[in-house]
Parts: sequence; C-alpha cells; structure tokens
Amino acid sequence: MAFKTTILAGSAEKSKDSGIRQQALGAAEGSALGAVPERIRPLAAAYLKGGVNGLGPVEELRFRVGQPVQIRTANGELLLRDQPPFTENEAKTMLETICDHSVYAREQELTSGFVTMPGGVRVGLSGAPIFEDGRIVRLTSVSGFNIRIPRQVIGCAEPFIRRLTEGGRVRSAVIASPPRVGKTTFLRDCIRCFSDGIGVRAQTVAVADERNELTGSVNGAACL
Repeated sequence: MAFKTTILAGSAEKSKDSGIRQQALGAAEGSALGAVPERIRPLAAAYLKGGVNGLGPVEELRFRVGQPVQIRTANGELLLRDQPPFTENEAKTMLETICDHSVYAREQELTSGFVTMPGGVRVGLSGAPIFEDGRIVRLTSVSGFNIRIPRQVIGCAEPFIRRLTEGGRVRSAVIASPPRVGKTTFLRDCIRCFSDGIGVRAQTVAVADERNELTGSVNGAACL
C-alpha cells in the first residue's frame, strides 16, 4: 500500500487548529541557539520563538561563509541582509561548538555530512572532503552549516492508523511525498501509535534509523 503524505501536510495544520497539540522541543531550540554566533543569537531566538512574519515557524538556520544568514520556514525564507555575512572565524567556532569542542571525537559523524546535537538538532555540513580508497575519511575547511529544528506533531498519524493496519497487524507501506512535507514527522508518530497501541493492538517496534532522523539520538539516548 502506498499513499502520499501530502495528505499529512494538510492534516497536521488542521490538527493544530482542532486542538491536537504540536510539540516544539525547547531543548532543541536552546541547543540550536548555543551554536549560533553571539551577534545573531537574539534575532534568531526571537524568530524561533515567534516565527517569521507571514512565513510561519522556523525550520532551518543556514550559514555559509561570505553569505548572509538565511532563515528558512515551511513557506519561504528570509535573508538577514542587514547583518554582516557569516565569517570564517565564526565557522570555526560553530564547528567546535556543535562538536562539543572535540572535533576529532565526532569525525565519523562529520564524514557523514551531519552532526546531531542535544535535543535532536541535526546540523548538516559542507566542506572539502578527503578521500581514501573511494570513501570520505575526513571533512576539512567546513564552511556551510544547516541547523535543522526538529519538531514533533503528536497525533498527526492517528487518523491514518487504520489504513496502515489489517487484522490487528501492521501492513507493508510506502510513505512518499515531495521534500519537507512531513514524511519523517508522520513516520515518527506512526511508531508512537504502533508501540503505544493507539488505533491498533500494541506492537513491538524495531526502527532502523540509519540517519538518526527519527530519534535524534545523542550518546545512545533518544531525544524525540
């Protein structure tokens, strides 16, 4: 069975209006702000708290050396052109911060192109890769950072659980949609429903979260 989570995007917004709560992780926002350059922090904090006028809540904070800071929402983006461009020194400081001041210890994550911070915050990285035997063994001269703010929408999958089950068992399914519609958010809530027995008999759920997107684990502990 396959269905598009385009349905989910509308359902998630409607669920917010109808009282199904949307949980924004304060720990995630605090973690993200800790990595942001100090001169940008008050402005970023205001946008994280209140969203961007007319564009909705913040989803990503993007930094590239020599470029204005970019704030991305579900409905558009904002360039902080009134602020000086992101600098190389700020990039070095940000890398140290997101790696908890131990870049060497996070080297394996760096070669994967992202680092997970407390609260489940994922920071995508761009830089100059060093290859050995056809694989990336080190990422140097990191100059770009994409800080993604994780959010849970508790209850967004509940109306669809009956379509994902048959005879009390979970059916095979493909969740497909364009980027940033809500596949991960939807799947995370499906897992909650299956394991907690919401709309179906409680199941033992095993998750292969290879990219650490569903749980946002830090040191083996799930943050989401």
